[in-house]
Amino acid sequence: MKKKLAAAVLSAVMMMSLFAGCGSQETTGSGGAEGETTTIQFWHTWQGLEAQKFAQVISEFSKVHPEIKVEVLDSTTTEKQLVAMTGGSSFDVGLTMDYTANQWANTGALADMTPYIEAAGTDMSNYIEPLLKLGEVDGKQYGIPFTMDTFMLFYNKDILAEAGYTEPPKTWEEFSEMCEAVTQKDENGDYTRLGCIPNYPWVTVAAIPYSFGASLYDEETNQVLAASDGVKAAMELKNSLYSGFYDNAGVQKFKSGLGQYQSAENPFFTGKVAFSIEGEWYPTFLAEYAPDLNWGVTSLPYPEGAEEQSSGFLQGGMLVIPAASKNKEAAYTFVEWLTSDEAQVALCAAKGNLPATHSGLADPALLEQNPSLEPFAEYASHAQTKALPALPFMGEYNTLMITIEEQIYSQAVTVDEALNQVTEKIQPLADEWAPAK
Repeated sequence: MKKKLAAAVLSAVMMMSLFAGCGSQETTGSGGAEGETTTIQFWHTWQGLEAQKFAQVISEFSKVHPEIKVEVLDSTTTEKQLVAMTGGSSFDVGLTMDYTANQWANTGALADMTPYIEAAGTDMSNYIEPLLKLGEVDGKQYGIPFTMDTFMLFYNKDILAEAGYTEPPKTWEEFSEMCEAVTQKDENGDYTRLGCIPNYPWVTVAAIPYSFGASLYDEETNQVLAASDGVKAAMELKNSLYSGFYDNAGVQKFKSGLGQYQSAENPFFTGKVAFSIEGEWYPTFLAEYAPDLNWGVTSLPYPEGAEEQSSGFLQGGMLVIPAASKNKEAAYTFVEWLTSDEAQVALCAAKGNLPATHSGLADPALLEQNPSLEPFAEYASHAQTKALPALPFMGEYNTLMITIEEQIYSQAVTVDEALNQVTEKIQPLADEWAPAK
């Protein structure tokens, strides 16, 4: 049996003062008898324009299942969700990050959906396998993949043309050259434009390392690979955008004046940044906030000398049912409907996401309604594309990688020192979790 290491994380989170009450959880009936209605609470983390489009799709559920009423709370956090689930006032369905489901399942916070899956006859082979594995613990399914993301390189065509480039970079070496070439300063020596900012608006742990052919974990040897050559090469590339041909202090000053990500002031939208590594949702934002921008999108570059198609990174949302839910059957009915082709295609086309099912990806309506998803759907289906490892300590691993990356950019530690620290802290968790030999 795999050891349940996340119990300590659960205890720590429960001590946090992040509890948000989930309101009245009214259940007027089982939903099985005529005229009776079951009310379920659905919590998710999306906000703004994305939450609005999600609400429009969810409103269709009641037309198919009038016996179930869904109350939605958007803009939640994973911390609030966990505290609510374990604090005696749980919601019924949650949407969280893919690797979080594995961690929560190991704390006992989630319900095993296997009995409901079997009762409904759900075809589990239809889900994208790397994401489905992240919701599985000891052969039981605690999370169902919902929407799926993959990352590509967006570029400003006009900025590249101004610098003499007619094509986007194919290799990371070309990318670095272009980043330096398009950088501009004013008369005071302050940056007015940069090639790329590797941690705006967030740090994506695996996207660039995977393009270098790296892995974060070796399942056969149970080794944490944070300090492997591929991860190191990716981190050195990203760090060069702070301390290589760029001035770190100048970049930090430039960042302090940037606008909000989901707004017309996004630096890529305003031409302050030439490149941005983003997911399939980004064209929707571009259409909303920068309709006149002359942009393009291409696969992530690859290291010089490597094969031309770099490995892609998949991540996704995971639908979960708390163990404390009093309406698990109705909750799974909602989960199954959300992951149906009808609901997924409608939401993904409107919001700009990829379905987490093979049938959803293959549905012609997806690209008919949102043609901008085509390159992402093709990239996500590439054989080398993969998700994060399905590990109960992936949350700690991911968080630590984000923390040390920021420390590298601030020049607090070297790349080697930082990655070795990750290995030293995470390998003991892998050793404790590994099945007994």
